[in-house]
Amino acid sequence: MACALVLKKDFKMIARLQRLESVWAGRPPAFLKRQAMGKVVYNPSFLRVEEGWVEVWREAAHWKDDAEAMLMRPTDEEPVALRALSTFSRYRGRIADPKLWQRGDGIWVTFNTGWVRGGNAIFVAQVWPGLTEPMEVRWTEQMKLEKNWGFFENAAGELRSLYGVASGTSVLEPGAEGAAWREVFRAPPVPGLARRSLGSQPVAWRGRWYVTVHLKLKFNGRRMYVGQLWSFREVAPDEYGDWKRESPHLIHSLGALWGHRENRNKHLLSCVYLSGLAPDGAGGFWVGYGLNDRGAHLAHYRPVT
Repeated sequence: MACALVLKKDFKMIARLQRLESVWAGRPPAFLKRQAMGKVVYNPSFLRVEEGWVEVWREAAHWKDDAEAMLMRPTDEEPVALRALSTFSRYRGRIADPKLWQRGDGIWVTFNTGWVRGGNAIFVAQVWPGLTEPMEVRWTEQMKLEKNWGFFENAAGELRSLYGVASGTSVLEPGAEGAAWREVFRAPPVPGLARRSLGSQPVAWRGRWYVTVHLKLKFNGRRMYVGQLWSFREVAPDEYGDWKRESPHLIHSLGALWGHRENRNKHLLSCVYLSGLAPDGAGGFWVGYGLNDRGAHLAHYRPVT
């Protein structure tokens, strides 16, 4: 139980996520149905619209296989691969880490192109109710290997994106069509966010934005991911701060911290990847997460603060 003891010593508090087999709008989540059919499903993301739920996740026939990014919309009878959408016909890159975010009444997906020698890229595309072609987003100061930007609309309805949280958060705005994004605000570092990276996309609830972040630990040369829920607000027009930790470190179980004997990623020990976040309308949140790139789970969590 060495991992568990280290967690208790370093983090003071950990919490086991409550796993639920829930029903949304008269049907179970599509990603859990696919998992029940024997598919390897992980890292779900979801948002609710008037007609039901929009969901994305990663799926493979076997844990050793490359995963496909899948999409389920309220009007779909069966999930569809993102790359099979008509608007993706000219896109030839990989689709990794898909996550949903909201702009106005539309639902968009963001994804990266996976690990690519020399650097990868971040794309966005609308998936509900209409469809758009994937568009690359870039910033002159971005890292060569990207995982997540955090897209949201500010109080004025303007599109913004979080970039990083570990050493001070940059907030970006779109440039002219096809141009690089620009920094509009840079927040000073928040001590509790040191060594953290973005997980879910930000979601708005009662004047604040909520987002999950991950801490990467190393044990015997292998990485362990654990997550937390944090929130922030717009303290003045286009100025963002008042970061608050809304949860302890969230884990699936103590046993799951040991991971599997074999992983697709040889550098991974275990991973609770908090990829999906949606308000329940009553002060709590639905949390979707992947476990060790082998399974998907749905939980409900109510902030402790």
